[in-house]
Amino acid sequence: MSLTPVDGLPGATRTGSIDPTAILHYMRKSGASIDDAEAELNSKSGWNTMTGTSSFGDIVASKEDKDKLAFDLVVDRVMNYVGAYWTKLEGEVDALVFAGGIGEKSPQLRAKIAEKCRCLGVVLHDGRNLTNDTKEVLKTVRSIGEGRMKLLVVRTDEQYEMARQCSHDEELYAL
Repeated sequence: MSLTPVDGLPGATRTGSIDPTAILHYMRKSGASIDDAEAELNSKSGWNTMTGTSSFGDIVASKEDKDKLAFDLVVDRVMNYVGAYWTKLEGEVDALVFAGGIGEKSPQLRAKIAEKCRCLGVVLHDGRNLTNDTKEVLKTVRSIGEGRMKLLVVRTDEQYEMARQCSHDEELYAL
């Protein structure tokens, strides 16, 4: 994420990284104001606009071309980051970590990313990736890899973390 959550990966309603002049083209062609353009980038884009749903689970389960395109777009954008960071770190990478909503809840996305990262030594353990074992799924960190490169799923609680970082209440830090 950069200045705003619009940058980076596409989301349910956000574009993700796009060519900056695309918004200028949109404004010129549609007569949109800056406020309209901002709303378009933040609330009227992403895979919801492509597919009609903000549920990544529904997109994964669907066989429709528009849903497959949205899934493939997310995979492509994730791979752009993996490749960039891998080379910036000169291959000195300890783990590929999946977190947040779709990282935690989409074994299909994790499997596709792992498949595309095989050339980097990533090996997915299908059983651990697809587990429905409640004790395993509820772990804060769980391993889903079996190669030299660790593959981890990390449970996140973004609301708690934001509250913790914004709070000056020592009792909240102790939780």
